[in-house]
Amino acid sequence: MQAPVQDAATRVVAADLIALSRPAAKLDMHWRLPMASARAGLHLSSVRGRGVDFLESRHYQAGDDIRHMDWRVTARTGHAHTKVFHEERERPMLVVLDFNRSMFFASRGAFKVVIAARFAALMGWVSARSGDRIGAFGFGPDFNREIPPVSGRRGIMRLIRGMVQWCQPPAAEQAAQPLSSVLQRVRNVARPGTMVFVVSDFYCLDDASERHLNRLQQHGAVVLCPVFDRMEATPPARASYPISDGQRAGLLHTHAGAAEAWRNAFLAHARAIDAIARRLGLPMLPLDTAESVVDGVRTRMKCMRSASVAGHYSEVA
Repeated sequence: MQAPVQDAATRVVAADLIALSRPAAKLDMHWRLPMASARAGLHLSSVRGRGVDFLESRHYQAGDDIRHMDWRVTARTGHAHTKVFHEERERPMLVVLDFNRSMFFASRGAFKVVIAARFAALMGWVSARSGDRIGAFGFGPDFNREIPPVSGRRGIMRLIRGMVQWCQPPAAEQAAQPLSSVLQRVRNVARPGTMVFVVSDFYCLDDASERHLNRLQQHGAVVLCPVFDRMEATPPARASYPISDGQRAGLLHTHAGAAEAWRNAFLAHARAIDAIARRLGLPMLPLDTAESVVDGVRTRMKCMRSASVAGHYSEVA
């Protein structure tokens, strides 16, 4: 039974994810990073060969295809030249989705886990339009799921069905699963040239995660997508607030000392993520629970296309 529309902020709803197909068609998502897959797609590879995008003219060499002769340059220089093209290649995508308990939170907008699912669906629709394959890994307490990469509408619909099934809040007593455990599984599956999006609030980050991220980005591309809520960085006004996790109740005190400790704890966490991204040269695409996923991706794509770190997470949040 499909969740009602009003639950879309706290639950992953299939209709909500399917509706992202229209805005996905307007996103410019041509990733200019090294490719390794030999299947046809809409992304530019570092391999030079036949294709639709002209790269340069160079001196003709024995064995070059005479159909690619650059007659204008040949006539101008008096030496035989041939055209060289970028060859188009497919880039498989894998989205790593965190379903640990901390992802089932938001003070505004939608739960972090919902934002993560919307981002994954958005990438799925983009990949379907580009002829790429999309797959996913979901992880949480005592929870590991995998959807092998599949192209086209079939691939995105499998992804959406999987995320709807995976979105089950863990019990309060269950410990979070460390990020390194799922990254190790991704390393065993990801083929060279795969683009991996790691979508998490990174409270499950552990010491081994950096090593796995480093190994992944040596054979493909890795993008860190920290999901955050503004209240994590800035506590509410000084007061005592009743809180509950659905099973237990308590009071949250935000006096001056607590507020400072609150901010410092978040900054330390954000800077740890920044440091890993900086050391490994990984792009970052932060996702705000109060912001439209489409708008957030669109505004940060310029940095992403240059394969640079999209600012510092500690500054964005």
